[in-house]
Amino acid sequence: MEFRRKITGVLLGAAALTTAIAGSGVAVAQAAPSPTSQVTPFATVFNPIVNFGDRTKCMSAPTPAVNTAVIEARCDGSDAQSWEVKSFGTNIWQFLNKNGTGFCLFAFSPPPRNGAPMGLNNCRTVSNEEFNTHTSSTGFVSLESRTGFTNTGFCVDVPGGATAPYGEQLELFQCNGSQSQSWHVVFP
Repeated sequence: MEFRRKITGVLLGAAALTTAIAGSGVAVAQAAPSPTSQVTPFATVFNPIVNFGDRTKCMSAPTPAVNTAVIEARCDGSDAQSWEVKSFGTNIWQFLNKNGTGFCLFAFSPPPRNGAPMGLNNCRTVSNEEFNTHTSSTGFVSLESRTGFTNTGFCVDVPGGATAPYGEQLELFQCNGSQSQSWHVVFP
């Protein structure tokens, strides 16, 4: 019983002291939060660009370097198949690849022509890196190349269409509305 009175007295004394300090305006020291590393989320969103003709095939840039091919490959979720869509005006877009730093989808032309290869180049404000989708709604669209900041009538195309083998380099071909020129793009 004596022990219980002592414990009760100590607890009441501690409570009174806490109340007195809090009421007096005296600062009470608190433990600092443990340091943690800051996490900075991606400032942008990257998504695959999938071909309509064969939805297992994605636009891919396997080698992150200037003047390398952009191909159609089996969709695997890799950085090589992740693209950021940047607006350059009404329905005018640039496609930045996540594999590497600062490489964009590029039409190796002028002049635009059937068979002009698609590849990567340093992202710049040049019309060969701009594509008109004629919409800003997420879904299947054509990617019409631009030269001299003007639409060309040539679209990003899979040579051979849906039957093309994996690894086929994408090219420009006169826009014709075919499935080989239809790409699923997620717009911001």
